[in-house]
Amino acid sequence: MGANGVVKGCGGRQRRGETRGSSWHAILGGALILAGLALLAERAGVVDIGVVWEHWPLIPIVVGAAGLLFAPSGERWGGFWLLVSGLYCAIGVWNPFGLSWGSAWPIFLVAVGIQMLVEMAVDRPAGSPKTEADDVR
Repeated sequence: MGANGVVKGCGGRQRRGETRGSSWHAILGGALILAGLALLAERAGVVDIGVVWEHWPLIPIVVGAAGLLFAPSGERWGGFWLLVSGLYCAIGVWNPFGLSWGSAWPIFLVAVGIQMLVEMAVDRPAGSPKTEADDVR
């Protein structure tokens, strides 16, 4: 906390008395630590994570889904993008429907479209008239 009572964290500005961090940060941080330790243990020859490695895209999918479900509403897009990235990686690794790394990239176009539509729906309730402020955005 700074001298003026404002909590400082990584990233954006915060209001007085507001704390940075959430269970979402704890989940993601913990997952990254576990993944790093598992990879270090495998590289050191302590364990063989070959079977786990075949299913690694499940990690960002599960962590991203947890972020969507449990993160505060303002932080859910991080979980969404981690989920989408995990799906792209799953397609690249498992090749469902004949798709691969090179052919699955349109999933990101779909994801951007979803984000745009959801943000539009959240910003302006259905049936509300367009305002001058909407033109500025």
